[in-house]
Amino acid sequence: MEKDEPVYHKNYMKILKKKIHEGFTLVELMIVIAVIAILATITVVSYNGVRNDSIKSAYDATAQQVKLKLGEHYTDNNRYPLNKTAVETYLSNVNAGGTLIADFSEAEIVYAAYTDGSGSTACSSGPDCQYYEITIDKTHWNGSTEDTNIVVKP
Repeated sequence: MEKDEPVYHKNYMKILKKKIHEGFTLVELMIVIAVIAILATITVVSYNGVRNDSIKSAYDATAQQVKLKLGEHYTDNNRYPLNKTAVETYLSNVNAGGTLIADFSEAEIVYAAYTDGSGSTACSSGPDCQYYEITIDKTHWNGSTEDTNIVVKP
């Protein structure tokens, strides 16, 4: 060897020949997209569950507030209102609040008055109404098969 010739390490040439890869491979990108899709699905499903639970809670709170007002009505009149319209009128007369009246007025809430606790004989006149039932079907908050309808009784 001459003095002027450079001396190379045996691995030095391999480093120079190695290709430099920039970016991600297609497989890596597909894995990242799949993970993001799975996380997005979990988020949407849990959001819908929480949303449905909040709707159910709102319906239940409305029914419970009306129950309290109907208890006052019974104390004052010794009977319950004959139908849903009579309940709405009573709520307006006692100034129960526009939100409660509006929420109760929704078509989803069913009010039925009965002569006794069995719920088999509907009232034909106001003085006969000694029992009632407020029902909200589970389909209105997308309830699952394990859920039950909201039923409020005196």
